[in-house]
Amino acid sequence: MISIIIKNEQININIECDENVELISYENALNQVILNLFSNSKDAFVSNSVKNRKIDITILKTKLKNCIIFKDNGGGIDKSIIGRIFEPYFTTKHNKAAQGTGIGLYMSKQIIENQLGGKIEVKNSYFDKKKSERGCEFIISFERSDSGFE
Repeated sequence: MISIIIKNEQININIECDENVELISYENALNQVILNLFSNSKDAFVSNSVKNRKIDITILKTKLKNCIIFKDNGGGIDKSIIGRIFEPYFTTKHNKAAQGTGIGLYMSKQIIENQLGGKIEVKNSYFDKKKSERGCEFIISFERSDSGFE
């Protein structure tokens, strides 16, 4: 499904992964979260008329945590609502072509935190070092001692 979104929406994907990082988890659950993040990025690209659409996915291993960082250049999330995006039924897509139910990010948080034992956070960031492309960044992290990462 993700490959169809990437092709149809002309999204450039860059994936970087530290060596020897392996995820032992519920594949379908994690796939659901990643698919939701892709879908939200696609909607942001469309609603913000982003032409050069980019998503970076970085998988890294630190001393204490293993992280999946999902970053786009879709314009970011308004500061006044960023603290609410994981609430059930909270949507920014009212009266838009891509109407949402407000359940996707809520379910993603439930999957990561309750089913997989991790944590998911979001922040606005710049996609590039020149700070010319704004977007949002989701950080999914797992404590190394508790995670399925090896």
